[in-house]
Amino acid sequence: MSKLWSMFFFCVLLVATMNWYAVVREPDVVEIEELHEHVNSVVKVRGKIVSWIEDPWNSGDQRMDIIIQDDTGVVEVRWMKHQPLPPVGSTIEAAGDVMEFSGYMYIMSTGSGSVTWKAEDVIESTNVGSYLTTLSMNPENYSGQLITISGHISKTINPDSRTGTFDLRDHPEYSGSNYFLKVIVFGSTDAWIESSSKVNVTGTIVYSERDLRWVLYAQGTEIEVDNSYQSVIGTLDWNDPSSWQYEVYSIVSVYGKMTVNSDGEWWILGPNEDDKICASPSSFQLENNASSILNKTDSWIGRFMWPEDKSYNCLMMGVDAGSVTLITSKTLTEIVNNPHLWIGNNETITVEGWLTTTISPTYDEGSIGDGPTWNTRNTELNIHLSGSREKFLEEGLRVRVKGKVVWDVSSTSMVLEVDTLEPLDFWTVNGIPTYAIPLPSELSWFDGPTSWFWDALGGSRVYISGYLNITEDGAFIEQPGSNKKLCVALDPNYDVSEILDEGENRSSNTYTFIGRLYQKNTAESGSIQMCLDSTSPDIDGDLLSFEDELTLGTNSSMSDTDGDGIDDGQEVSEGTNPLSDSTFTNIISEISNSDIQQENITNDNTSEINNVPSELNTSEEIDYFTIIMWTVLFAILSLGFLVYVRLNNNKDTNYIETNKVLEEE
Repeated sequence: MSKLWSMFFFCVLLVATMNWYAVVREPDVVEIEELHEHVNSVVKVRGKIVSWIEDPWNSGDQRMDIIIQDDTGVVEVRWMKHQPLPPVGSTIEAAGDVMEFSGYMYIMSTGSGSVTWKAEDVIESTNVGSYLTTLSMNPENYSGQLITISGHISKTINPDSRTGTFDLRDHPEYSGSNYFLKVIVFGSTDAWIESSSKVNVTGTIVYSERDLRWVLYAQGTEIEVDNSYQSVIGTLDWNDPSSWQYEVYSIVSVYGKMTVNSDGEWWILGPNEDDKICASPSSFQLENNASSILNKTDSWIGRFMWPEDKSYNCLMMGVDAGSVTLITSKTLTEIVNNPHLWIGNNETITVEGWLTTTISPTYDEGSIGDGPTWNTRNTELNIHLSGSREKFLEEGLRVRVKGKVVWDVSSTSMVLEVDTLEPLDFWTVNGIPTYAIPLPSELSWFDGPTSWFWDALGGSRVYISGYLNITEDGAFIEQPGSNKKLCVALDPNYDVSEILDEGENRSSNTYTFIGRLYQKNTAESGSIQMCLDSTSPDIDGDLLSFEDELTLGTNSSMSDTDGDGIDDGQEVSEGTNPLSDSTFTNIISEISNSDIQQENITNDNTSEINNVPSELNTSEEIDYFTIIMWTVLFAILSLGFLVYVRLNNNKDTNYIETNKVLEEE
């Protein structure tokens, strides 16, 4: 029995000693890649702050999730009862328990003393100003540095969002921007920040291998808004309600009649019978029994979002509307029906519509309509463009323009002097936009040159069918069964021998040719001739030219490259990706889905910047010194225990032998 008590007290003493050592000892600083060897142990890691999110679940917890990185990897530190952190890029030390859950490892730290840093480890930012050009020329010079840069944001930022992305541009409008810097935001901004707002952003420049581009990682609290600049608002189009999803959280304008039903719910009624959107007027608007708004038809401004007590999006016009804007969004009908209200009042307005004429790079006049084709339009408005362009603006392109209404003496008409023009339909690949290309219009042999004149005036893209015949006088498309022909300038990138008969300079088969119609002056006769420029055959019948197919990367011999059942031409004209069977009609859609991915990543306790794997890399090295030490210690304890047992056995043996001797005597 005495042996058992001795063993028990020895074990208690050993456990108490080990616990005392674990409490009073300073945690070892370990490399992040070795954390898997210290699960359920207290360690300390040292690394640079990559990002942090305060209260990640928006639940009111005093918790901050920090991503830190050393030379071996990244890890998340969940800091409870936290204190303010130094800027991103600073070096800190975090002590805590190494935890593992479903293959994901993190460090749990509690209290202000568990995360520390030294003054020399805190970095200061480099102010780049608004020079995105300088940054774009030599981004590697700023790699890993904390910088502050100015620009305009591409989308509205919700303060309740814990992660998000936007593009920092050198111009408030997309069409006027030359440079785009992707910004990945961590943590709340604490306030709404409107699309196109001018901001100063402080963050770290790194090269994202996932996006194959340079990005800026920033904290939400490091985005400072320049309130001297007024942001632009969008318009909710009753004719295209599917586009409203891209305006969620944004300040928008919608034109309609403000009404209230018997349940006290406010609704804005549109021009059609089923057109309506719920509204939440401000307390000021509800004064005096809402006499200032009830049954009034006007453009109503608010934030388009999903209130907590509704199952659908509404126009929030009260405190939830956030900041207001001085720029008004109007429909073409409003402007044309009341021209005296707009001419010369120096108010900047935004208008959405479709270009009704093709505008060449050397021409500055055109018009915008409220429908994509002549038979769907009710209203047109002349526009004057400012600035230079490199490409044609095609007829049928859906755009948003911003400018002022003036009276043009030369044309004796009302004109919208456009400051910025932004195409609305495009898709992106790796953050780079590709604009929609409206389908070419048909050029009929029956109409003839007299009717073709209007298409040639702006240089419209057209298509026409016929034989190709290359003569000494040039190349021509000839109508089958007649002597009508149209001169063409062939696309030099296309090998025309593919459609010519063998050994001949003409084709016996008819093809559809796509080109840009223009007027050619004949020097010999002084006559004007209609011709097609940059012409190529449309082999697969998707109404994309060879140049389009080459630029977009689609198959010129296959009308549906991605096999989604929609012709490449139709996809391109609608602003969807012809190389993807799951495309989106607008860049905003793609960015929104990117935000959803960011939120999903956050829910999995990971982030885009670190991509912490479920299983950390295991080291192949074996710590022989530690193994030998524990082996020797175990051997000494075992030997001591055996000696103790042996001595006790000897005493018992001597005692028994002595008793036997006494009994014999």
